[in-house]
Amino acid sequence: MHFAFDTPLVVPLLLASMHGTTDFAKPAHRLAPYAALVCWPAALPVTPVFVCASVVHFRHDVGVRTSVAMHAAFVLGAAAGRDDAAFALFAAYFCLVHTPMHYWRHRGAWRYPVVATALCALCLAACQPLPHEVVLTDWMQRLVVAHIACDEADGGGRGSAPGEEKKGG
Repeated sequence: MHFAFDTPLVVPLLLASMHGTTDFAKPAHRLAPYAALVCWPAALPVTPVFVCASVVHFRHDVGVRTSVAMHAAFVLGAAAGRDDAAFALFAAYFCLVHTPMHYWRHRGAWRYPVVATALCALCLAACQPLPHEVVLTDWMQRLVVAHIACDEADGGGRGSAPGEEKKGG
């Protein structure tokens, strides 16, 4: 399943998406989850795994209960035909809360997203007219799942959401 959203927030979303490149600060063997891009099990539905992984990932920002509630609001909003409003809320959270907090947790790995963001910005500058739609394909959802699995293997970064104890490492 894929999702497409017509939004004026394409550029901020693309730039914020570069936060996943913090994974490349890890040793090469820790990037194994990215094999899912080409070796996804056919019996495993991508979108439900993507949503569950997103709940797990965002818990580092806002805690488990808030992450579950937030994702439920996104899904219910979309199910009620308010896809654009649900996506706008997600985009605001992703750009203004998640990405800065992810960078903070991975503050030792900034050079990777800085380079990736600069390259992305150059590509966007060369792309005229700018895109007006975000399309989240199965492949892109697998990419997000791989990022989250890689991040979770690293303990989700250095910190955790307020009120959550950091486990293991």
